[in-house]
Amino acid sequence: MAAMLLQQEVGDDCFAWLAKAGVATRHAGVLRRVGQYREAGGPEPVLVFPPGFPARRAEWRGCRSAAQADWLTRHVLNPHSPDLLVSEKFAAATRARLLAKLRDEVRRAADFRTIRIDAETAGWLDALARHNGLGSRSEAVEMMVRVVMEASGGKAAAKD
Repeated sequence: MAAMLLQQEVGDDCFAWLAKAGVATRHAGVLRRVGQYREAGGPEPVLVFPPGFPARRAEWRGCRSAAQADWLTRHVLNPHSPDLLVSEKFAAATRARLLAKLRDEVRRAADFRTIRIDAETAGWLDALARHNGLGSRSEAVEMMVRVVMEASGGKAAAKD
């Protein structure tokens, strides 16, 4: 999924994106690899409209998307790949950023609310979770909400 998010970010202009990432784009090996990204999935179907053309074009787009996502994983996102074009530090940071973005999108879709907290508060929530045998900060917050709601006579609802 991270590769698909990066693919949306990069789009068709992989060359410019790599240049912004600090890759020496004039190197012959880089030019050849960027060509592989641009040609992923093979040539686009001819723009004639015989029967079944929309299905073939959709299949081509799916193959191209999968091939480009694989290329991005090998050359940009996997810090341990021998084909890596960016620095290991950049690959790890990009992967972490995209996974955080994906996690936030999943939480929004599931109607979670994300609150950013400082390191000290995070430490206190972790300690509270450990003390009460809970597995995460979210569970500690839910427990606190439940206690407050029960004390006030209302029903517990951690999402409210």
